[in-house]
Amino acid sequence: MGMGLLPVYVLYKREMSFGTSKRLWAELRYLIVGGLTDRWLNRWLYRTLDRTNRQSPITLIHGHRCDRAMPLVAAWAEQNRVPMICHVHSGMNEANALRRGAWAYTEEQIALIRRHCHILTLSPLLIPKAIDAFGEPVRASGLPNWIPDRGVRQKDDKANDTCVMATVSRLVPRKGLEIFVEAMGIVAKQAKGATAVVIGDGPLMENLQRIAADCQVRVQFTGQLTPEEVQEFLETEVDVFVLASEDEGLPMTIIEAMASGLPIIATPVGAVPDLVRDAENGYLVPVGDVSALAEAMYLLATDPERRLAMGKASRERYLAHFSQEAVWPKLEALYQSLVAEAGART
Repeated sequence: MGMGLLPVYVLYKREMSFGTSKRLWAELRYLIVGGLTDRWLNRWLYRTLDRTNRQSPITLIHGHRCDRAMPLVAAWAEQNRVPMICHVHSGMNEANALRRGAWAYTEEQIALIRRHCHILTLSPLLIPKAIDAFGEPVRASGLPNWIPDRGVRQKDDKANDTCVMATVSRLVPRKGLEIFVEAMGIVAKQAKGATAVVIGDGPLMENLQRIAADCQVRVQFTGQLTPEEVQEFLETEVDVFVLASEDEGLPMTIIEAMASGLPIIATPVGAVPDLVRDAENGYLVPVGDVSALAEAMYLLATDPERRLAMGKASRERYLAHFSQEAVWPKLEALYQSLVAEAGART
């Protein structure tokens, strides 16, 4: 055991700036418990795949998320000549995400997935990150998430000089929440009818409330809401949606806001430029730029006609690209092409 812990100690000394205590605990847990559990689960999963295939031959496997089971399923799929999709829902914000943590993939596992699987990202803009993670040559394509269309509900009549600006997020670092509150402090002094709402909960709640008090701006903090409550709030109460994150994949919250017919102000991170076309259905502002964010918020807070036009453009873009009716045919076409390709090889 002592020799087994040596790499953990070396890792601890080398990565002091990367949340070492958490990493150390993860490594210890895997070393003591995880390895045995993994071996048992691997045998169970392999037998289950064999049994399922005997009962009803598997034509294609669509694997979601790059977890510990993905390489094992990929090995089974390659051995049985079954095409497979490795669907990376996280957006692959970290180029080397698959090589981090106690259960990081080995180089052999990464090579296996690269060799046999079709990598599906949330956007063509994220394919370079898939290449960074899996190496070349990798077969990859982008297909967005979608949400069902609930239609657009009529908002209650409000005075034209009022504007509710909201963000939906876990209250954690790197979501740009401090920037949003600070920008709202600037806007509220120039556009008296502009108000802010922060939907979500998390460890930054008290700090954000303190920033709002320092900026002398009223911000409504709703706390945690259910997905249905969030959607209803966006549909009935909000005029502008803001997401000032430092990094994202393809934010579902923006898609929900677009489906609700809202103009969007966001940072051009991850696949956000697929969602927000600058000056068409909203504005893209640089990460961490309070002045640029405040300027974009002011433009929409003081121009109801612009808000209406951009909100309509958001709704149309959602229907054309991020609704179930838009996404499912593309996924079906991918399935058919992979199955046909596998059939041609055999």
